[in-house]
Amino acid sequence: MKTEKNILIIVDDLWKEYKLETIGIPVGVEHEGCKILLTTRDQKVCTVMNCQKQIQLRVLSKEEGWDLFKANAGLKDGYSSSSLNDVAKEVADECKGLPLAIVTVAKALRGESLDGWRAANQRLKDSRHLDNEHVFGEVYMLLKFSYDYLNKNNSQTTENDIQSCSLFPEDDEIPIEMLIMCGIGVGLFSNAYSIEDKRREIGVALTKLQNSGLLLEVDDEGRAVRMHDVVRDFAHWLTSKRENRFMVKDGLKEWPNAGESLGSYTAMALWNCSCLNHFPEKVEFSKLKTLFLKGKDLSSVSSTCFKEMKVLQVVFLRHVYFSLEGLQSLTNLPTLCCVECKLGNFSSSLRNMRNLEILALFDTDIDEILEELVELSTLKSLYICYDEDEEERMISLPPNLLPRLTSLQELYVTSKNNINYVELNSLSRLTALLLSLSNDQCFQENLLLPKIQRCAIVVNGNLSFEVPTFGTLKIENLSSSFSAFKNLFGNVEKLSLGKVSAKVIFSPRFAPSMLHLQELCIYKCNGLEHVICFTQEEEITEPLPPLIVDGQAALHQDAAADDDENVKQLKECSALYLCLQDCLVKSNRNWKSCQMEVQALKACNERRKNSSGK
Repeated sequence: MKTEKNILIIVDDLWKEYKLETIGIPVGVEHEGCKILLTTRDQKVCTVMNCQKQIQLRVLSKEEGWDLFKANAGLKDGYSSSSLNDVAKEVADECKGLPLAIVTVAKALRGESLDGWRAANQRLKDSRHLDNEHVFGEVYMLLKFSYDYLNKNNSQTTENDIQSCSLFPEDDEIPIEMLIMCGIGVGLFSNAYSIEDKRREIGVALTKLQNSGLLLEVDDEGRAVRMHDVVRDFAHWLTSKRENRFMVKDGLKEWPNAGESLGSYTAMALWNCSCLNHFPEKVEFSKLKTLFLKGKDLSSVSSTCFKEMKVLQVVFLRHVYFSLEGLQSLTNLPTLCCVECKLGNFSSSLRNMRNLEILALFDTDIDEILEELVELSTLKSLYICYDEDEEERMISLPPNLLPRLTSLQELYVTSKNNINYVELNSLSRLTALLLSLSNDQCFQENLLLPKIQRCAIVVNGNLSFEVPTFGTLKIENLSSSFSAFKNLFGNVEKLSLGKVSAKVIFSPRFAPSMLHLQELCIYKCNGLEHVICFTQEEEITEPLPPLIVDGQAALHQDAAADDDENVKQLKECSALYLCLQDCLVKSNRNWKSCQMEVQALKACNERRKNSSGK
């Protein structure tokens, strides 16, 4: 092989790291003219084998999919009957651009009669998985091979994530946050007490599914995923082969006649249903663990329909109007999420739910929050979030309610509220905080929160729901000192400051304490004069943390024209600061070797100080 000047070697379908040298394939400098192309269903294989370039194959376009389908089904434009081609195009569309499905289905239907094509098309549209085995059987088995490979080391997590995603409608964007709630609700990683640990573990599992092609990315933000329709059908087919039974319906208008069979389902997901007000009440849902209900508009549901669902672990409701009295029998329910619902008897009905760990209310109308919520001694995550447009909505919590929720680890409140610093400081286990505050609520004392890892606080401004990423602190609209937040800075990796009125962000004595800070984002801070301010006389004995200022112009945005002398000096000092950071990085944080940059920055700050005093 080494005698060939240029050679291309294709290694197909690798599932784990493989030492190519052991079979005589030259790698790297041994033969620079040798190019190796490998294919795998697991992106991790590319990483561990140090691939120089990774190319992720996306689904085919509609035209590309049809061309591949025709070639494998033996169809030709103008040759086969137009009726057959029309039906075949619909079948090809059901494969949604997935090459594996296109090739397998086309070959399975090659030579079929028109009626055979029509029957297969209807089965695909109806997602009748067991009836489709002769068409999709090979696809399912190949997908199962990928699934089983992932399942070896993390079977419970992989199975749960696949099943949870398959409960959502076709082509739906599935929020990662919802999958985390489901995972915690069904008891994943039960040995980990911390919600933060569980959140991290479930996130890792979802990333593995994405790297293996079983889930698709929606955007770069990583806040949602999508499941390909064929993979979704595979998940339902796989479930039908096991103990679990799923019912997933979109647009259901009436309940199936065979009411007794409903009692065998372990998960039900009913989307855009107009029959929720006729929910069967006499059926004993003895095995039902997961329930998703989305009404058409705002659908009324009888409060008695939940009485026989005594093993429920996850309840997700959207566009539903009912009294929570019906949930009093669900004493073991860990996760309750309501989106755009209207709930009656809110506080008094929840007090019996002694095992509730996650309570999430998004744009949901509730009556008064009462003292009874203190009975939720196991509550670890509380979401009370409303759309930014509802500026006047006020969330009023009873005094000293939060301090008595001793298990609380995550708190997300986006509307106006009466939460104060004393109550927040009592939440010693809090690791995540998303909070809207007014100036009246701030600055009575320092905010402590020793375990906080993700935090976003907006003062006197609109706040939309978005779980802060790990190690972040976001502060907006602050008109006073940062001193109340100084105890939070020690664990921060990314600090985002917007519309704050401070002239100086940090003093040189305070900045070195931010040991973990990697990025500083500043925007619309029109009065800002210094990121770090020190005088010629001050001695700096410790290196400053590495900072990245997001856009020099943003330091004085819209405050003056570009030819303004103050703006010019600010840009000059910002540039010198970045030079200092470069020097510290290159010298392995040796402060003494960067004294020239230090003196230049001090002199620049002094010139700005003298100029502003004139």
